[in-house]
Amino acid sequence: MVIVTNTKAGYIGDLSDLNQKTVAVIEGYTPEEFLSHDYQDIFLVKTQDNKQALELVSLGKTFAYV
Repeated sequence: MVIVTNTKAGYIGDLSDLNQKTVAVIEGYTPEEFLSHDYQDIFLVKTQDNKQALELVSLGKTFAYV
């Protein structure tokens, strides 16, 4: 899995570093299912595609995109 953040985020060592953060995921893809099941402290924002997810990160509306 790849974690995309803006340049201000700093190092993300593992997925638990995203707890209590808002993270974009593409609806219906494996990261959405995995994170919603195993990392319930991450707030997910479902998107339709990569472009929308990356825009949310670049605009500061989500902390990361997985």
